[in-house]
Amino acid sequence: MALVQVIEMNQMINGIVEAVRKKAEEVGITSGVVAICCSDREGFDDERASRKCFKSLLKGEDSLKVFPLKEAGHSFTESLTDELEDFEHFGYAAKAIAAAAKAYHSSQGHELTSRDLHSHMGCGGCVVFPLTINREPCGKIYVAVAGSTERKNELCAWAAYDEIVNKLQVCKTTNPGAAKYGIPEI
Repeated sequence: MALVQVIEMNQMINGIVEAVRKKAEEVGITSGVVAICCSDREGFDDERASRKCFKSLLKGEDSLKVFPLKEAGHSFTESLTDELEDFEHFGYAAKAIAAAAKAYHSSQGHELTSRDLHSHMGCGGCVVFPLTINREPCGKIYVAVAGSTERKNELCAWAAYDEIVNKLQVCKTTNPGAAKYGIPEI
């Protein structure tokens, strides 16, 4: 049974984009992208995930939405011709999501950022928000930012925490938030 309805998911995504854009402005990122990936797969133990969080996803499907950091910025398709840098940011964000998934998977759910992969990949900037329904895993939300240093990108991705906590009704995140995870502000 999927619990997050399409309208709730879209409201949460819009809130995440607004929060990340605000944080990006605060830390001085002027261009780049924010990517939000919703997944019904638990990650390190897919068999345990007997429930789906997101109504709009098919079994085994992930949803990736990418937005420019600037409200009037180029879309992904426009950046192919107008802003090659934004296109490169899209690739970096996708790489950061993959690194965060790998870090989360290999640590059995303990590591929640792409920089936690402990490798030379250099793809910090993504935060994992594992989701539960009645304390049972049901999926994840990945938020990745690309446009600046790994540290600044990650700080912007952490801005999604309050939106996820406040916008989801039934699903809850087990991510404790940046401060409790040990991430100090700039």
